[in-house]
Amino acid sequence: MAAVKAITRIGAGITAIVISTLPASAMPETAKQETIRLIDSIGTSGCEFERNGEWFKAPDAVSHLKRKLNATESRLATAEQFIAHVASVSSVSGKPYHLRCAGATEEAKPWLEKRLATLRGN
Repeated sequence: MAAVKAITRIGAGITAIVISTLPASAMPETAKQETIRLIDSIGTSGCEFERNGEWFKAPDAVSHLKRKLNATESRLATAEQFIAHVASVSSVSGKPYHLRCAGATEEAKPWLEKRLATLRGN
């Protein structure tokens, strides 16, 4: 149990360092709304979300990522920053997140980047 707490503190510290290097300012409202649309799209994707070796249903992933957005949005300016620094890696373990859709598993970062492009109409 002590090891898990230590790992959690280390992971949180790493995330804090990464996020603290981003410029401190309010996330522009258009970027925030776009990021929320991106997160919400996970909820309607039918995919499962993996973090730290455990698989979660899409609604749980949405809740988790919205909490992370709320905690970090003052340090983010774009949806791309959210993907790169927050939504694609665990702040606890430093391990990448994954999505499993229709049996195919992919790291969260490229999946989210593709989804963002789709939401933008690209």
